[in-house]
Amino acid sequence: MRILEGELHTHLRQIALDRAPLEAVGLILPDDDIIELPNRSDEPEDQFVASRNDIIEALSDIKGIDLENVVLFHTHPGGGVGPSKIDMRNKTPFQYHLVVTVVDGDVVYSWY
Repeated sequence: MRILEGELHTHLRQIALDRAPLEAVGLILPDDDIIELPNRSDEPEDQFVASRNDIIEALSDIKGIDLENVVLFHTHPGGGVGPSKIDMRNKTPFQYHLVVTVVDGDVVYSWY
């Protein structure tokens, strides 16, 4: 797991705040770059769906990427610290998952 501070923290916080009240979803690359993905959920206020095709397309131009070091993140703009039961049930094959929860204008991170 990574330490989420500095520019990475600032970027994740801004995404979470800017997309609220909708859940955002994306990838954190090994070099701390962030690729935001479209949330394909029919209920983006309450859940996220990351399309396999969107992930493949987002990573297609990156040479030599080790997927074991890519993090799938999504936000919980309405509170709800930590992964939900649905998050746990729908966990993707990525090794690391992260929930970025908005709490009082800042964010709390939960790995799962």
